[in-house]
Amino acid sequence: MKLRNRIFFDFFMLLVFVALQMNDATGNAVHEILGAAIVILVVIHCLINRKWIMNLRKAKKSRLIINFALLAVFFVAIFSGMMQSDFLLGQAKAGDTERWFHMHAVSTRVMIAIGLLHILIHRKMIAAAFRRRK
Repeated sequence: MKLRNRIFFDFFMLLVFVALQMNDATGNAVHEILGAAIVILVVIHCLINRKWIMNLRKAKKSRLIINFALLAVFFVAIFSGMMQSDFLLGQAKAGDTERWFHMHAVSTRVMIAIGLLHILIHRKMIAAAFRRRK
């Protein structure tokens, strides 16, 4: 996939993530559907960028830490979201939803911060995708 197309895909993924943050406006059912969609989008993102991921061991240590931290906090956010699901996984709901709610809220805020760092470390690649070709 061409770099520009990958960036457009990533931008779409970012829009879904922003919509996920508007739970009060979208409602819980839409929030859970978007949460399931973002899991699929992240898997596709990793598959599209698998060559870069395979070369992470050669990358700067800070990039490695940021990317693995983002993945770890993403899993915490997804798991804690699933544990308080009303719509998609209503039968799998865990007992202490207040604890899961707090974990979900904190992990998504941390994910926003690390996600911004993730975008920042890729800023040159993003800019290169939109430079005019001569």
